[in-house]
Amino acid sequence: MNRVSARKGIDYLLNVARTIEGADEMRLFPRINLDLPVVMNGKLSGSTATLANLSLGGAFLRGPFPPVRIGDPLFMKYSLPSQGPFEQSGRAVRKEAEGVAVNFYDLDSTSRIKLWKYISEELKNLRQCPYCGHPHAALPSKCTHCEWNLEFHSPEYLDSSPIPKYQNNP
Repeated sequence: MNRVSARKGIDYLLNVARTIEGADEMRLFPRINLDLPVVMNGKLSGSTATLANLSLGGAFLRGPFPPVRIGDPLFMKYSLPSQGPFEQSGRAVRKEAEGVAVNFYDLDSTSRIKLWKYISEELKNLRQCPYCGHPHAALPSKCTHCEWNLEFHSPEYLDSSPIPKYQNNP
């Protein structure tokens, strides 16, 4: 998929998310909370941070940083238990007092699959939809509020849209 197609797909999902009631905090990718060390490369070479949360789309890096601007490329190395080392690149998309939010780009399919294996294992005991935050006694296969797919352990999950009813729309 080229960058233009990927951007159109992300824009489409954002527009759909905005149509869901209470979607101010809607997420495009399920995320997990972590506390893992990260070593930065490139412009921030030698800096360290903590991987505070992680999804297929990005991460939040907690810690003191040298000056980082929105849009700056960031290169990071970290290791996930049971999956081994990762090297990822992304761009700073948000700065907060405690750290920087990063959107990943150019995630190869092998890394994407390894990353998803780790994330999906951590999603097993959720009691709320990771997209809209709606609470559930036990996680259903589809959220009753936003109707997004919650079958994270299905072999088809990564190949399907989080919202199957919109899958064939441009």
